[in-house]
Amino acid sequence: MLRLCYVLPSYDPDTATHLLHLYELLQRVDERVDLNLLVATSSGSRPYLRGNVTVIGTSNRLIKALRFLIVLTTSYIRGYRAFYSHYHTLSALWGSTLCRIFGGRTYVWCCVNHERYFSRWRLRWRDLNRKLLVDIPILLSLKWAQRVVVCSDHMRIHLTETFGIRPERVVVFEHWVNPLRYRPLPDMRRPVR
Repeated sequence: MLRLCYVLPSYDPDTATHLLHLYELLQRVDERVDLNLLVATSSGSRPYLRGNVTVIGTSNRLIKALRFLIVLTTSYIRGYRAFYSHYHTLSALWGSTLCRIFGGRTYVWCCVNHERYFSRWRLRWRDLNRKLLVDIPILLSLKWAQRVVVCSDHMRIHLTETFGIRPERVVVFEHWVNPLRYRPLPDMRRPVR
């Protein structure tokens, strides 16, 4: 059975973002693989999964980074050889490092035109800080991962042209949406109008 360590930036079942659909997908994935879910922050609710769930849940950046490194390393030691990072750069970098040295696979989700938000190269502390702590790590996470997962062919082309990532390393996985969530409710139509 595949053992997958999946990293999420947050878990909040009351969210109005695309992550809500991702939580449902993870429940389906959990039925088929040995899932180890690592979450940076949580609203207090725990995901309903069979596998392990670890919530880092601290606001101190140094402690949070150390906890991520420890949990990811422990996961690797426990036999998890596939790491999937959904918008979490540190885990993508550390998972890629472990897998490049000792073997395994890393997947990084990327559906943002990052270069639009990159800081300019200027001799200002804020710009240099952003370059060193955000922009360069994002680029490295895309370069080091065995596969970069995107939501569309447009993003696949964008990554290959903008960042020079080889097309065979980019996998298109369209957003998973549960269509049953969007069903007509004729009884509710009239009161809403």
